[in-house]
This record gives sequence, structure tokens and C-alpha cells, in this order.
Amino acid sequence: MQDRVDKVWRTVKKNILVILFFAMFLCYGLYCFKDYGISTDELIERDSALINYKRIFPSVTEIKTDSVDFAQLKDLSEWKDRYYGVALQLVPVMIEHMFDFQLSLRQVYLVKHCYTFLLFFVSCIFFYKIAYMLSRNRYMALLATAMLVLSPRIFSDSFYNMKDMFFLPVFVVNLYFAIKFLQKSSIKTMIPLAIISALCTNTRIVGGILIFFCLLFSFIKSIMEKRWKKQFFYCLGTGVLCLGCYILVTPITWTNTVQEILNLAGTFSNYTKWSFDVFYLGSHVPSTDLPWHYLFVWIGISIPVLYLILAVLGLVDQAVVGLRAVVRKDVDTDEMWVRLLLFMMLIVPIAYVLIKRPVLYTGWRHFFFIYPVMILFAMFAVMRICALLKRWKVLQWSAVGAIGIYMLFVGRWMLRSHPYEFMYFNHIGRNLAAENFDRDYWDLAGLEILQYLADLDQRDEIKVYMTMNYCAPMLPEEDYKRIKEVYTVEEAEYVLEPYRDMAESDAYFQWVLYNEIYRVEVDGIKLQSIFQRGQQWLQSTMVREERDGISYSLDGITWIDESTNDQTVLTGELPEARDIDKVTARTTADRLPENFVVFVGNEEGVFERLDQIAGYTTVADGISAVFDMRSVKYIRILYDKDTAMLDENWNIDLYVPLGYELNPLESGIQEVNSDNNPKELPNVKDGDSNTYWTTGVEQSEGICFDITLKDEQKINGITLEMGKNETDYPRNLEIYTSLDGEDWRPVSYKLEGETYLFEPIDSHYIRLRLGETEAGIGWNWGIGELTVITSGVIMQ
Repeated sequence: MQDRVDKVWRTVKKNILVILFFAMFLCYGLYCFKDYGISTDELIERDSALINYKRIFPSVTEIKTDSVDFAQLKDLSEWKDRYYGVALQLVPVMIEHMFDFQLSLRQVYLVKHCYTFLLFFVSCIFFYKIAYMLSRNRYMALLATAMLVLSPRIFSDSFYNMKDMFFLPVFVVNLYFAIKFLQKSSIKTMIPLAIISALCTNTRIVGGILIFFCLLFSFIKSIMEKRWKKQFFYCLGTGVLCLGCYILVTPITWTNTVQEILNLAGTFSNYTKWSFDVFYLGSHVPSTDLPWHYLFVWIGISIPVLYLILAVLGLVDQAVVGLRAVVRKDVDTDEMWVRLLLFMMLIVPIAYVLIKRPVLYTGWRHFFFIYPVMILFAMFAVMRICALLKRWKVLQWSAVGAIGIYMLFVGRWMLRSHPYEFMYFNHIGRNLAAENFDRDYWDLAGLEILQYLADLDQRDEIKVYMTMNYCAPMLPEEDYKRIKEVYTVEEAEYVLEPYRDMAESDAYFQWVLYNEIYRVEVDGIKLQSIFQRGQQWLQSTMVREERDGISYSLDGITWIDESTNDQTVLTGELPEARDIDKVTARTTADRLPENFVVFVGNEEGVFERLDQIAGYTTVADGISAVFDMRSVKYIRILYDKDTAMLDENWNIDLYVPLGYELNPLESGIQEVNSDNNPKELPNVKDGDSNTYWTTGVEQSEGICFDITLKDEQKINGITLEMGKNETDYPRNLEIYTSLDGEDWRPVSYKLEGETYLFEPIDSHYIRLRLGETEAGIGWNWGIGELTVITSGVIMQ
């Protein structure tokens, strides 16, 4: 007995650092799992788990509580996600069942977050064991495991991502048993491999590649070792047992097994179910038409740079080692077969992306499962560095120490940014993220936003318009009950805006009638904001600098060009001074010019810089300034000369406080008319991009929209801001002008974005007419805001 105790104690002392690492990791995870909100997929994943649970245990059908109503859930055969395996997700449902499904929604999701983390924690233990098998060095294995844990996006997702972060852990465990089977095939290694492979394939069908290559390599290896007959039965037995276990944990296959397995394989072999646009490199790209580099760019900007470099070096190093072994005909070793398996687990999924171009979205999370393999290759690189520096201990320890320090800095960032580790962009991607990539695609910042709002506003009912927020159930019960979601902006007292899949500036300028009262941001990148209604729109104006002068909109404000050789100076004069407390300015260019400044001036011609008197917000292509109300007669924009700003619009809006008596400026547009939806016509000149006019019917030839100017003007363009949907732009638009409303002349135009430009022409009436249109197009024609453009004045 004493000998056994002594042996255990020696093992503990030998592995004290490893034990301390995992103990700290576990304690930290159990401490912070409650800090995360509810991700967008968790609700639908819970439904999938409950529907499968009902199929397994029909007796629950009559259960109805505050958190679940089984009778209202679809049958599995009718469920749209019936081919998604949820075997691992059934454990939290079992826990709910233990409590008779009486847990609150907050408790349900806390259980899920804790369970998801524990899966990742267990997989990290298996990852350590894999790394130790490959390195035969506990410190090297611990370094690799620390790299995996100190990967911000992986760590954060390990609490709420019930798809990809269920697959990564089970893939790691499966990899461990695959390596054990490859090293020595036996009943002892066959059974766990088959069971875990079934769970892995159930979680994601792509998990089948691991057992396929494992069995293939083990059989080839046995042929080379002239023992293939025995190995054939091991491989066959493993495959049959795996298939049986897969059917057992996949309820949809319980009836009509062969057909359902074929349906399942067909569904995921050409997956196009998710067919929305993806925000990538500053543009919205159809998910079915993403460029080949999507996966590589996302990996390149969201993994710590040093990890990436080491992974690439390790991959190259192991490829060279493998080629040398082939040349020397020294390939029949367990070590080489294991490395070949790792190589295939990395290369095959990437090759699949390049060849098949599957639907991807919201970053590279669908391929998180290859990340542990990347870290193993990074470990190989560190091992090679240490081997090369073996004779220079100081350099060797310095190299390892530098890697350790880098990892500590990554860990420091994670602590500072908690619970938004998913917002990690490395030094390559950090400056590009706000305007070019998806950010809070899980909507996790919603929890902090809602809690702030509940603390700020103590009323019994808070009316909130949320474009996307699923986190309310995570609030304390008393706060959750006070949040009332409304479904129109007009009803709302607050607007919650996640900066998810659009440029930060585009999202921000949707809510120009609202003042930002709180924001969540990481590294200066906004995740979500609260806007409170504070303004009402007074007037919009547009001015554009051209090579031979300026053009501006017919809205009552007259613009003059006072530019010098070095600076562009554009000054707009209101017909009379107005009390104003907010100004926004935005360019159609993708950036602001250097030294861009906005001024307001009073009747005496005294100008003040808005960035010195206002609550001033700058985004990529514009500014928003809120200040104490003052009398304004002039608006001026000034910036360094920049040819990139030529022929770009400056859209400037003026606002007054909510409830303040409105007396709009005299617009150059007298009226607008259309036989379609006339009640919505005022929306095209109300300054609110969230209101719009639409035809109300599908686009067809002959639909007209007429504009009457107050008097005859020389015009050279029209801007039609998009309507309700980005598909509502006019097809084959024809533009006509007239001086008397009877004799109409067609206009040839050039389309730039949403602006139709043409040669200056005298006009009193304008007609926009849809020309020949494809039948069955299915889309309305809509206009959010209308602007008519006239020529400006140059002041020498």
C-alpha cells in the first residue's frame, strides 16, 4: 500500500506543473462561464436537442413548463435540421429532465455553457496526451496545450458555440484513440475508437475522415508488416461497430436507415442551405460565391501571428522529414504513420474547401477542428528550434522564453477583453476589422448592453427595438421581465444595434435620429451600441466637389466653393438661421480625407469647429456631432486637397431636439407623385433612412415616380437612396425632364452607386419611369431618400 502511495506521489511531483496548469484552467473556466451571453445558434440548437430527445423518449411529449413545451415542437421527421447530429447536446437536456424541466432559461443556458466548457477542458487533457506521445516531453506537450488554451477565439467559443466547439473536442479525443489504434490495434483500442468516431461523425459528418484515414493507414501499415489478415478483421470490426454506434446515436436513422443515411450524406456533400450574404473584405458576398481565399484570410487575421508562423514552419519541417524518409525507404514506423495522419487531417479539409467551395460564413469557425492539428505542427517547429539550438543552451532557452512571453501577452489580452475574446484580431487584421469583416456575429455583447440598460432605466417597462439580441434570458429575472421588445422603431425608447455583418460606419449612421448613450468595444472596434431617441431631422443637404466646380442638392441650402490650392473649403448657407443641436456628415468615399473638419457659423459669420464644441464621433467615412443648441446660418467642411474625393458626395444632415417645433427649410422640390402607394410618398424627404416609399407591387414597365421642382432649375443628377431591401433598386430606370410637364425629354445618365448623373439640363419637372422589366422579378421598387442635384458656385 505504501509503495502505491509513494508511486502516486512521485507521479504528482513529476507532473506538478501539468496538474497546476489544468487546475488553474478548470477553476478559471468554472469561474467565468456565467459571463457569456446567449449566442444566436443556441436557441435553434436547443430546439434540435429537445426534438431529438422527444423522439428518444416519447413520454415527455405532454410536458409543458415555462422553459419548454414539447407538444409545440415539431416531430423529428418534419424538423428542418433533422440531419444535424445532436448526440452530445442531449446531456444538458437530460440535466433539465432531472429537474423536471423546471429550470429557468437562464439556468438552462448556464448549464449549457458549463457543459460546453467541460467538454473543451476534457479535450485539452487528451490533446496534452497526444502532444506528449508525439514529443515525449511533458514541457513541450504543456507548451502546446497552453497555445491551444491561449487562443482567444477558441477559448471564448468553448462556452457557447454548441456546434463547432462540440466538434473540436470530440475530434481531439477521436484523434487520440485513432493514434492509439494506429500504433497498436487491439480490442482495447478498437472499441473506444469506434464509439468516439460515431460521436464525432454524428456531431459533424466531416468527422468521418478521421476514422477513414486511420483504418486505411493501419491496413496499409499491416500489409507492409505482412500481418494484414488479422488487421483486416480489426478494421472491419471497427468500421461495423462505428456504423452501429452512429445509427444508435442518430435517431433520424432509426427508420428507413439506408435511405436516411444517404439523405444525410447528400445534404452535407453539397451544403447550400445557408444562402445569405457574408460581409467579407468590406463587401456583402453571397455565401455560395465566396472567393477561394476566404478561409485563409480569416485564419490569417484571427490567430496569434507567432502561432501561425510556427504552424507553417512545423508543417514544412514535417513535410521535409517525410520526404527524406521516403527517399531512405524508412517509412514503416509508427511515428511516420501518425505524422501522415496529422498531415491528412490538415490538408484534406483545406483541399476540400479549395475544390468543392462549400458554404462558409461567420469567420472560419466551421474549421476550428483543424486548429489543434495546427498547434501540433507548431509544437514540431518549437522542437526543431530547440534541436537546432541544442548546443547553445542560452539561445535555446531564450527562444522558448520568447514564445512563452508572447503567449503571456496573448493571455493578458484575453483577460483584458473578457468576455469578448472572440473579437481577437491579430496585428495583421486589427486595423481592418471594423470596416471589412464580421465582428460580433454571435451577438454576445447583447448581455452587457441589456444589463446596462436595465441598470440605467429603472422603470417597470423599457421599450427596446433590437435588430438582433438573444441575451435577455441571461438577465436576472427581475430585469428580464422589464425589457419589452418592440418591433418598430417608432415604438422604441431605445435602439440596440449590433455591428455584426456590415461596416461599422454603415450601422452607426442608420440611427442618426438617436444619440449613442453606451457602447461595447474591444480594441476600439464597436460590438454593439445603445441609441436613445434624441433628435428629429430638420434638413439634409448634399454637395460634391468636381474637377470644374461643385454640385449640390436642391434643399434650400446654397453651397459655394471657397477652396484654395491646398485645401478644399465648401460652405453652405441656410436661407435663414436655425437652432440646431446635431450635425452629421458622411462621404460616399471609403474614408475621410486628411484633416477633415466641420464648422458651424452664426449670422455674424463666426465659425466654430464641431470637434471642439461637441460630443464628436468619427467613423471610417463620416462624423456625428451633438452639441448644445445654437443658431446656425452656415455649414462648412474643410479638408486637405485630395483627388480621391472628387466626384464623391458629402451628405450632411441637420437636427433639432426631440419635441422641438419643426419649421423645415424651403426645399427646391415642391412635390412628388406616384399612383403607387401615395401615402408613403412623404417618406422620401423626411431625412430618416428607416422610412421609405415602395411601389407595393412587383416592378413592371410603366411604373412612374414624378418630381415637381419649385421653379426652373439647372439640374445634373438625382440620388435615390435604397428602399426597404437592397433588392428594391429600380430595374432599367428611364429619366425624363420637362419645362412644362407635357413635353418630356429623355436623359442619358451615368450611374454611380445610388446617384444618376447627367449633363446639366434646365428642368421644372422630372419623371422616373421603369422601362422594360423581366417578368416575375419578384421585387418592389423602393426609395428611402430622394435628392435632386444642381450646379454650384465657385468663389475665387
